Amino acid sequence: NDVGIFVSGVQAGSPADGQGILEGDEILQVNDTPFQNLTREEAVNFLLGLPVGEEVELVTQRKQDIFQKMVRSGLGDSFYIRT
Repeated sequence: NDVGIFVSGVQAGSPADGQGILEGDEILQVNDTPFQNLTREEAVNFLLGLPVGEEVELVTQRKQDIFQKMVRSGLGDSFYIRT
């Protein structure tokens, strides 16, 4: 998590797609929980703990350039979670 928690893909037709979330967006906050200082394990546990069907508020920032550099350089930890 040295570079952040990023969206690695968005399923077409999903609620995230409908709200304009894009691959490469950094997740800054989910509901009232900031993601900047979370480890990947903490972020995963938080996301998996969200009740099914509950409305979720994401605060994201477009950082496709940083995301692409991270992917090309292998800086990320290659951990994915489908939410």
